[in-house]
Amino acid sequence: MKHHTFVSLLFFFNLSLVTGCHENEREALLDFKSFVADLSNRLSSWQGLNCCSWHGIYCSKSWHIVSVNLENPAPDRVVINGNKKLVSMSKEQVAMSTSISSALKGTISSSLFTLSHLRFLDLSFNNFMSSKIPTGLSNLTSLTHLNLSNAMFEDSIVAQLANLTSLRVLDLSCSYEVPDVSSISYNLTLKKVNGGSLHSFIHRGSLHSSNLKWLEGLHNLRELRLAGVDFYEASQSNKWAEPISLLSNLRSLHLFNCRVLSAIPINQLLNLIHLYSLRMDSNSFTSPIPNQLANLTSILIFGTVPNSLGNYTSLISLNLGGNNFSENIPSEIEGAKNLSYLDLSGNHFEGLFPSFIQKLEMIEVLKLAHNIFEGKIPQFIGDLKNLCIILLAWNFFNGSIPEEITKLEKLQYMDFSNNEFSGPIPEKIDGMRMLTSQSRDAIPLGYFILLLLVGVNIEIVTKGSSYQLERVYTYISGIDLSCNTLTGNIPQEIGLLHGLYMLNL
Repeated sequence: MKHHTFVSLLFFFNLSLVTGCHENEREALLDFKSFVADLSNRLSSWQGLNCCSWHGIYCSKSWHIVSVNLENPAPDRVVINGNKKLVSMSKEQVAMSTSISSALKGTISSSLFTLSHLRFLDLSFNNFMSSKIPTGLSNLTSLTHLNLSNAMFEDSIVAQLANLTSLRVLDLSCSYEVPDVSSISYNLTLKKVNGGSLHSFIHRGSLHSSNLKWLEGLHNLRELRLAGVDFYEASQSNKWAEPISLLSNLRSLHLFNCRVLSAIPINQLLNLIHLYSLRMDSNSFTSPIPNQLANLTSILIFGTVPNSLGNYTSLISLNLGGNNFSENIPSEIEGAKNLSYLDLSGNHFEGLFPSFIQKLEMIEVLKLAHNIFEGKIPQFIGDLKNLCIILLAWNFFNGSIPEEITKLEKLQYMDFSNNEFSGPIPEKIDGMRMLTSQSRDAIPLGYFILLLLVGVNIEIVTKGSSYQLERVYTYISGIDLSCNTLTGNIPQEIGLLHGLYMLNL
């Protein structure tokens, strides 16, 4: 009897490995599917036992669902013509109908909110038919990324999201910009074009909030987008924006087209010292733009990185940090093979670790911090033999810290904090030869010259205090792996790093 029990358990264990999916989570997804119409068959792969292989689904190593990404891949693309009519960007009715039908249509099954391990949820640009924001969202306390934008919700935002304290990115926008040529007049004789407003807003849903107190506990938020959410009632109070001022980690704030009727809440905004992207246009502010706004020195303009940068083959320093660049980084930058210093920090760059960096063999300082990068660190990181400083903090990088990082003998400072790295710290960490030496003589003279030439500025946070490397040279070397989900023992080899001045785990 015991033998049969053992065989049964072994069979069940092997079956779990084959399916790669927890049955209760698979059933939850199928229940969600039954509540929506899928005219474009986006969910056609949602069948069989292994839900981890289904479209839009990503699982952890323990086969729990951690990401559901069902963003509409072809949202309505329209333009407003001179007669104030909506036409498709391609002016082809077929293309227009195709983009509309790619939206999931229906309501959200409560079973979705039983996925307790979920960290990423994107349902944007679908059609949930004026339904309310589900109260069950409050169960998903592990969420770090929630995007319900332009998904045809109609509701008052009160406390549905108040306890999602792990959120880093929240997007509840219910309007978006489209090109508008309706106010452009043409004078063919004089060959003049008079441009009025070049954009209009298309509303997809109707959300409003009488106050913003529900934001007070979301201290981990870095990206907050509420475009089109009606704050008319909330803005009648002089202190309407105070809950936003408590979001000390906020880097991007979008409140445009929100029917705000008040003075610009400058005192609250000045508390957001990390803010670099601010959009509050298309409101009804009752005050001029205050001079104090200039104190938010990190706020710059939107834009894209020009492809031509790769043509500057003699370029040794490129600083694009602290802007609002959101387009993909052009791979042509790999043509600037002499780059020693590259700063892409503090932008909206997203996607995987930029592959073109593999071609930058001379790179000494690499700053990718404060973006939306994700995925694993590629193995080619170990081939960047001249790398002295690497800053990857405040992104969504995951997976294990690659062993290849220990091959960087010149590495002086690495900051991988505030990501989603897991697993153990590499045991061969003493391979970073520069960190095993207590002598400053081991640091190349060219390294210090580079710091002076490009004005490299590195923020170090330890024991709750913030320092700048350019001012505190005693922290010339350091390792910061804090605020991740690392496991295992601290390797004994760390004790061999006699030149290490700062260690934050």
